[in-house]
Amino acid sequence: YVGDRDILMGKAVWELIDVNQRVNFPMYYPVDDSKDLGPDRLPLYQVLMNGIKDKKITEVYDSGYFTTKKTYEEIEKMLSFKDTLDQGIEEMNSGASSISPEFIVKYEIKPIDVAGYKIKGFWYFDKRQGELKYRLLGICPVVPDVYTLKGGGDKVEYNDLFWIYFPEARDVLHSAKAFNEKNSAMPFTFDHL
Repeated sequence: YVGDRDILMGKAVWELIDVNQRVNFPMYYPVDDSKDLGPDRLPLYQVLMNGIKDKKITEVYDSGYFTTKKTYEEIEKMLSFKDTLDQGIEEMNSGASSISPEFIVKYEIKPIDVAGYKIKGFWYFDKRQGELKYRLLGICPVVPDVYTLKGGGDKVEYNDLFWIYFPEARDVLHSAKAFNEKNSAMPFTFDHL
């Protein structure tokens, strides 16, 4: 805890963590659904989604200003949509009562689709301790808009999925293991990362 009177100067900053850079791979992997690595080895995106789904993370917002809350159901609607192929439309126009399941395509956001994470932090000078310190306030997965996945290529647009108030999510992140590329026998948690 730092009192407001102890903060001499402070500044909020937003940054982007690109998961395509090698140093950030522990947040990204494993991207496949295989259980070879154990049930506790998940990418950061999946840890956050599981925490929201299990209601262990409740401070979920629509922006980095943390004013309007989001529910898991609202987030889930942004993660997938179904589309009908041209053959299905022709089948429906010919008078069929329903469309065959092979003509319906489901587009879905998976952990491999995460492009990065936006973080919001606060740099402040603690005059009591005489130090410049940093406090992480929020984290946000950046994913492609599910409706632009259909076209593929260069037309994919990226959205902020949700913002999590970081201090409230630390218990969930501390219980999830991240990959330690320097020593695979000693994993550390996403909270440490």
